[in-house]
Amino acid sequence: MGCVPSTRVSSSVPRAESVMVKDTGSIPTTPVLTNPAGDVERRDSVSKSDGTGTDVQEEPQTVFQRTPTPRPQTSETQSPDSGVHELYDEYADVVTEFSAPEKVRAVELEFKPLADIELVVEGKQCPRRMSGKDRERHEQEAILNKLRTEGLVLRPESKASGGVAFELVSAEIEDKPSTKGAARQLPPLLQKKRRKNKDRSRVTKESIIDKLEKAEDRRKKQVEEKVRKAKAFLEETCPPRKPVEEEANITHAVKMASKAESREKRLEDMVRKLKAKEEHAERVRRRKLLRQATIQDSTEAPV
Repeated sequence: MGCVPSTRVSSSVPRAESVMVKDTGSIPTTPVLTNPAGDVERRDSVSKSDGTGTDVQEEPQTVFQRTPTPRPQTSETQSPDSGVHELYDEYADVVTEFSAPEKVRAVELEFKPLADIELVVEGKQCPRRMSGKDRERHEQEAILNKLRTEGLVLRPESKASGGVAFELVSAEIEDKPSTKGAARQLPPLLQKKRRKNKDRSRVTKESIIDKLEKAEDRRKKQVEEKVRKAKAFLEETCPPRKPVEEEANITHAVKMASKAESREKRLEDMVRKLKAKEEHAERVRRRKLLRQATIQDSTEAPV
């Protein structure tokens, strides 16, 4: 028997030798395995000879193509530009990536980057969050700076660890009359106050008494003015109270008169009672004297 060359039997499922991908744009797609040759070409494949007498069957190529996937028609999914195309005529002049290619190309060609741009940052820096210790130190420094600007502090306080803080003054500067005053110069604020004090006249006892009297007169005038204004205000705001006050004054006068009469009557009764008591005591005294006299007469008469 002769040897028969073996032949390759094609499988029902084709093997993908190469993959071709076709992109359809930015629209989401789903990959689909397709064969552009068709089912007929897959069944009736063409055999080729490699020169040795064996038949080689050519396998069809498989194309890996993307097909658009449908998605819901909503305002958010229709455009990634936040729905600018939905504003119609109001933003019709706005050019986006979904505009006509001619408009997009014209914008790209006309665009010119700005050169020599001066950028300025305006505003106040936000304060950093500090600890309690740093915050206290920052507040102390701010107070010292304010005192220096006002002239109350000439220079920062010098510190010496484990020693004494002092200032060194050159002897030449101290001896010169021109710079002698500058070396021991007071702060500007204290100098101004010192000039004011020098301009004032000498204070005496008479001037002090005169000032006190004037102050007392001013105080009395202020009190009188306040009382006058208060009376005028009461007269303007409370006019119907005058009859009530007059009636109250009349009733008060009547009560005082009745009380005075009752007091006089009570005093008269007391005087009358005292007189009656004295008369009674006088009668008792006379009766007692008469009794004593009769007793003596009876004892002296002869038996």
